[in-house]
Formats: sequence, structure tokens, C-alpha cells
Amino acid sequence: MRRKSGVYKVINTENNRIYIGASRDLYQRKMNHLSKIKHKCHANKKIMIDIEIYEYDVFKFEIIEMCESHELKETEHYYIKKLQPFYNTAIKDRLEKIVRFNIEMPLDFKMQLIKYAKRKNIPMCTYALRAFAEQLKKDMSYE
Repeated sequence: MRRKSGVYKVINTENNRIYIGASRDLYQRKMNHLSKIKHKCHANKKIMIDIEIYEYDVFKFEIIEMCESHELKETEHYYIKKLQPFYNTAIKDRLEKIVRFNIEMPLDFKMQLIKYAKRKNIPMCTYALRAFAEQLKKDMSYE
């Protein structure tokens, strides 16, 4: 499995809740997920709640589909849409951030922020975006 790319799922075999992910190195990703579950330090809050309820060995890692690295994002999105995994929250969080971005900021400021992000090569859907927005407000003395 070393250096093989593809889409995988982490399954809680007690309640059949799943997490869908993609990686360029499935072996490394498997070791990372299972180690974090075993040591109760996973970044996913929903998985952490279930770790407290169940033993770590109820979590299994399975490869759904092997694919080339350039196909990872599209294939992962396909399986997220198809399987609607309980543990995947990042997409919902990103959509909420985009909605807040679109509602809360004046249009002229959004345009400045988008130009700034493009110049600095900052992806628009990152957690850092809000921090950059705050800094840009200060730099522009924008009220």
C-alpha cells in the first residue's frame, strides 16, 4: 500500500459511521488516522466523541478506490456525495464560511480580499482567510 494514491474510508464498526478521505500515500494516511484514534488525539470532533464511547479497535481503515493523484479530489467528492459520511464535516464548514463571506462583507472589501488572496496565492477556502481579512482591514483602515 506504500505510495499508492486513492480514496479510503475509516469505519466505526460499532455504529457504521464513516469518514471518507483521499491521499497520495494511503499507507501513511492509514497509520496517521489509526495512531491518532488509538492515542485519542484525532482532529475530527465527531470521531473524538466516538473514541470516548468505543474502544479504538472498532475503527477500521479500508481503501474504496485506487486512483491517480490528479483524480483524488474528484473521486473523493464522488464518494462523499454517494455515501454521505457522518464524520466528514469539513465540506459543510467550508460552505458555511463561504456563505458568511458572501453575506457579511461589503462587495468592495470582498473584491480587495480576493485580489489580495490571489496575489499571495492563498486558497479562498482556508481557515487563514479570516485572519488575512482582519489584517487587510487594519492595513486598509477599512471600517
